[in-house]
Amino acid sequence: MKLSHVADLILMLIFITVLTLTLTNTLTLAVVEGKSMEPLLWTGDIVIVYKSDEIRVGDVVIYKSRENYVIHRVIEIRSNCYLIKGDNNPLPDGCIPKELITGKVLSIGSSIIKIPGIGYLTLLMRFNQK
Repeated sequence: MKLSHVADLILMLIFITVLTLTLTNTLTLAVVEGKSMEPLLWTGDIVIVYKSDEIRVGDVVIYKSRENYVIHRVIEIRSNCYLIKGDNNPLPDGCIPKELITGKVLSIGSSIIKIPGIGYLTLLMRFNQK
């Protein structure tokens, strides 16, 4: 079997696994919008978000803020909340209550797992509906 066929097979298995976990609500895909996490995450990137009871300083999380979801980094853990900040923002968002954290962005070591640019399609569709 050629190396390119093996790579294709691995990518297909990863895709099927992510799709299955998404359909069972184990994972969620989120589209990045805005500049607050640049240069790590750019508008249009897709990240994989999963529920986790173990959140540490340095983790990138997603939380509900009014009508939007925000993807930022935990910079401090307090007894009843997380101090969260976008990497590209000068100031933190504030202390976000633990119950507003909906998930943690999937990473391997310190590397965030993302699909660059694909999310632009959903952003364009959302923009056209307004």
